[in-house]
Amino acid sequence: MNQTVETELQRALAAYREQESEVERQATTIAELRRQMSEINAEIDATKIALANVPNPPELDLVVIRAAAAERRQTELRLEQLGQDRAKIAARIRDVERLRRAMELDLKDCQQQCWKALFGELKASVDVTALESLFVAGLQAGLDASAVRAEILPNPPDLSVPVNQLRKRFALPE
Repeated sequence: MNQTVETELQRALAAYREQESEVERQATTIAELRRQMSEINAEIDATKIALANVPNPPELDLVVIRAAAAERRQTELRLEQLGQDRAKIAARIRDVERLRRAMELDLKDCQQQCWKALFGELKASVDVTALESLFVAGLQAGLDASAVRAEILPNPPDLSVPVNQLRKRFALPE
């Protein structure tokens, strides 16, 4: 029975990766909807040009006039249908974009959960007794709490360096 125990960090990273994949799927959906919208817009433009360029029959033949009127009506109906299709796609784009924005916020939360899980794991690996002894010794030496902290953990000049090291070491999201 060799069971591996999933750590909090592993669960947080898995949740982040899943959320990231969902955001990417939404972006793909939006791109496809925009492509469809572009095709409909091109068809609408072509239909409008066709309507504007319909020749008037030179003869006053009632059959020809009726056929031209019926063809024009069919073209107008097609134009109306294209407009409705475009409106539906525009509504879907708005819905998917709204969903994607919410998912991106969730993605930020997942990223923060990864850092919280890492903090918990790193904190659990620290020798608290030694750290406490060091802190008390510093206070007894006349240093205030912030000076002790600065002695134990000096501020790095560029915080991005340790952040990038931690990201790389623990496969954390950017």
